Amino acid sequence: MAETAFLFHSGKAFPRLKALGEKRNHSFFFRKLAAIENLLELRRNPRSQEYMIDLVRGTYGECPPDQLFVIENPRHLPEIPWDTVEEIVLLWPDANGTGWTPLERKILHLKSELTKVVVLNGRRRWFVLNRMTWYGFRLRRLLEKTFICELGFLAVFLCVSPVLVLTDLLRRRR
Repeated sequence: MAETAFLFHSGKAFPRLKALGEKRNHSFFFRKLAAIENLLELRRNPRSQEYMIDLVRGTYGECPPDQLFVIENPRHLPEIPWDTVEEIVLLWPDANGTGWTPLERKILHLKSELTKVVVLNGRRRWFVLNRMTWYGFRLRRLLEKTFICELGFLAVFLCVSPVLVLTDLLRRRR
């Protein structure tokens, strides 16, 4: 087997949200979940498969077709003898690998101790993916997926705004 395996995930980042919205298309709540999936996909700004292959060519040289694996369903990894691969390159089409967590979990579990896992993302950044880096990206993905930062800002804004309006009214400012 090849010493380097290039993995590209071509499916949606949040397939469960999309499936939930389509399965229960009459419910307002589930239609909004599907709309949130579309918003998350827009914020993600994923690059195309051709773009990522061009990045591989620019970074590693020509990529043999038998070393590039396109994964559509994260539940089914390609049949690779994981023990013989020296380097696994994850081709994240976005900045932080949104939607890659199930794949990364399986890859980090299946790979040998000597196998190096590397990420080449859509912003042309290259780095080694170890456990600490992976936990940091999982936290960023959680923040992006749940809108916690935006909701926190909204809560502060809703609490501070009435105080500011009352202060202006008491000082007779319009």
